[in-house]
Amino acid sequence: MPGQQLVCVWQAVHALAPNLDKITSDDLCTITEHFQKLSSCQSFDDNLFNNLTSGGDKIDFYSYQKFIDTSLRDKGVPTSVLYQEIEAHCWKLIEGSYRANILNSKYAKRLWLIVNRLTNENTFPPTVPGDVFMWLVEKVASELKQMWRGEKPVSPMTFTAILSYLEGNIFSKCSLDDVYKCIDALYHWLVEEIIKTGWMYKRTRKQANWTNWTKRWCVLTPRHLVYYDKGKVGASGKRGEMLITTHTVIENLPEYKGMIHKLQDRFKISNIPYLEMELAPADGATIRRGWVSALEELIKCAKLGTTPVQKLLQERYGKSSDASGEAKENGEIKEIVATLDESQVKARKESVRLLGRSNPTESKEAKLSQDLKKVEVSETDGMSKRDEQHDNANMVSEVQEKIKAVFMQIDTDGNGKIDYKEFDCFIKGLGLQMNEREIKLIYESIDKDKSGCVSFHEFSDYFGNTIMSEEALGLSESKLRGAFLQADRDGTGTLNFKEFAEYMWEKKRSIRMSKLFKAFNKMETSDTGEVNYNQFKNFYTNRMSDVPELIEEDEDEDNISSELNSLEKKLKDFYEGTDGDMLAKFIRERWDKFASFKRFGTSGELVMQGGHGMVADVVPGDYSLLDLACFSDLPPLIPKHTEIKGIKWIASNIPGKSGKLVFPDDFNGEVVTDNATDEHLRYYGASFAEGNQLKVSLLYRHGIQDFTYENKYLEEYVTAANGGAGIEKHEFSHLDCPLEEDSGTFIMAKMIGDNELHVTGFKVPIRHTLYIPGGVIHCNDYLSGTWRTMLSDEVDIDHVHLVRDPARNGKYDHFRFVFK
Repeated sequence: MPGQQLVCVWQAVHALAPNLDKITSDDLCTITEHFQKLSSCQSFDDNLFNNLTSGGDKIDFYSYQKFIDTSLRDKGVPTSVLYQEIEAHCWKLIEGSYRANILNSKYAKRLWLIVNRLTNENTFPPTVPGDVFMWLVEKVASELKQMWRGEKPVSPMTFTAILSYLEGNIFSKCSLDDVYKCIDALYHWLVEEIIKTGWMYKRTRKQANWTNWTKRWCVLTPRHLVYYDKGKVGASGKRGEMLITTHTVIENLPEYKGMIHKLQDRFKISNIPYLEMELAPADGATIRRGWVSALEELIKCAKLGTTPVQKLLQERYGKSSDASGEAKENGEIKEIVATLDESQVKARKESVRLLGRSNPTESKEAKLSQDLKKVEVSETDGMSKRDEQHDNANMVSEVQEKIKAVFMQIDTDGNGKIDYKEFDCFIKGLGLQMNEREIKLIYESIDKDKSGCVSFHEFSDYFGNTIMSEEALGLSESKLRGAFLQADRDGTGTLNFKEFAEYMWEKKRSIRMSKLFKAFNKMETSDTGEVNYNQFKNFYTNRMSDVPELIEEDEDEDNISSELNSLEKKLKDFYEGTDGDMLAKFIRERWDKFASFKRFGTSGELVMQGGHGMVADVVPGDYSLLDLACFSDLPPLIPKHTEIKGIKWIASNIPGKSGKLVFPDDFNGEVVTDNATDEHLRYYGASFAEGNQLKVSLLYRHGIQDFTYENKYLEEYVTAANGGAGIEKHEFSHLDCPLEEDSGTFIMAKMIGDNELHVTGFKVPIRHTLYIPGGVIHCNDYLSGTWRTMLSDEVDIDHVHLVRDPARNGKYDHFRFVFK
């Protein structure tokens, strides 16, 4: 089967002995002996290795793979871990054998790993078939936006030949940054097999109570769902993972309603009885259906012993599922992607929404509606759901306002941060007689980024996860803090292994040293040899080990400060006693100089003044510019537009032939113009692509091309040769970017009901790219200069001519828009 990682061993033998024309047991044994040093391997019996030879000295790949799995793999080690270690070690052995002129060592290795996934495991020297090599080069050229045409190679290609070809013919024509981005993209796809990523709210249960909801960056691969603290994949941010196996079960769940979180599109992943995990999208770009579809696909692949990429490569090779048989002649590329269902549903749903405004033909609307019956709600239900979401958002906003009011009472100097002195005064002001060590522990647990100051975001997270939690952790915060303080014998605020082991032995003498080492290593994620309170807390609350939960069972309450135990209750009482209106009072006082701001001219006349009340109070922290600039208090902007009532859209049933858009007789053809802005474009369902983080799904293959509209385009082609001016809509998406200042007028329109049309002629700034989803009515008849356009030829265009029928006899008069 293509995609076999152990091809790396064949690559290593060939790189170290390039003149060999076949792989022998002696050569293979020399390489394999190196693997006994790896942590995932054990010593192997030479006799077992010698039994691999079949009919002479040649060794079959799959016999060798079976030997690795059964005789070399250490007990309890997953094969995926074993293969990764072997692959990494093979590269170390042969790295010096390859000479890359452009790529550094890191990216030469990544390209080597990519080629391993494409190599025919039954060949030696190991080679990539010619048509698969062509496919790879096409992917590379497409990623780098390079034009590439080549003939099918006469013979298969080794890695050395592929490296030389790519560097000489493609990489040398591009910037190094673009080359590395291209290799990264292919590496994440073919090697790491990253299926989906996104921000999710998650909570887990491991034979105990549910943990709190936490926001995590989730990464889905064929065998694991891994979650991280931040949106950067790396060992330092990793917080845990869940295996995807043949026994994994997926279940959709109803909406979750708690005091802090209102979560829709919830679903559960279970490996019962070991672990259950509930997930809910944390942003608008993440959709449950896509995740559930991807997980279901991965479970199917697990039952077949394959992965989505292996299925893709198997199709590419034209092989049957049992990994044997000959390549099919002229096989089509059928890329199997686990998220296809999500893309189709998202794009179709958008088409239904937009086409519904544009009076699509009955057959298309009926088909799309039928496809979406299971995922769409009725208009009435949708309205009530939006109302409920609005109410929920208001509730969350009220809670946040009260938390911010608490924060501002602690932040006595009003700089938007709480320093240790302010926090210490606040704790003592609650009547709590906590010692400095206890206060410092709490303060440092809130100050996640160790900046020495607590930001509002850190304070809000602490309040939501600890004080306002609507679900018990199974271990209370006060008990965890008390346990940590007991274990921290030297009072440094961190635990070393000696302190941790001594504390655990006091609880249970029979616990094995190996378990303690394993537990401490899971807690200690910063490579300092010390564990802070947050790491200690995450370890226990996330159930990341099979070390007994000793803190719950035999905790000595007398050894924990009663003041520490009562902290959460005191803070909750303080929160309850805080009036949400206090926030407005604090903000008025903090920004009074802006609100009362005035400037007078030389005549004494008032020429500038502050508005009534602050629009927003922004505390220090990390923000997206979109969040800062999203002024929700302002009404939506509607572009200038011409409204025409009494129109009739008559689509043509003949492909390639235009229909008619019949206007009333009294319409003079005048259309107003306006400047294209994101908010104006949104009225028609379009937007500017620059700076827009929205992910879109393209159902069809598209091409991007520059088109130049000469001065006589409207008169001599549109009006004379093409039957007259018109407008159109279609199911594929558009990108349109003017490359010159004088770019003409871009028409957008939408239907209101069945017989009313709103139309605007937009002036688009140079080098601003319009994104026009499928179904949006538009027209390029009035453009001039050069435009860069993305379009597709895989679906029919519903084009109609602009006509009037003054005599009501079916003899139509053609006209074109004029702009005012």
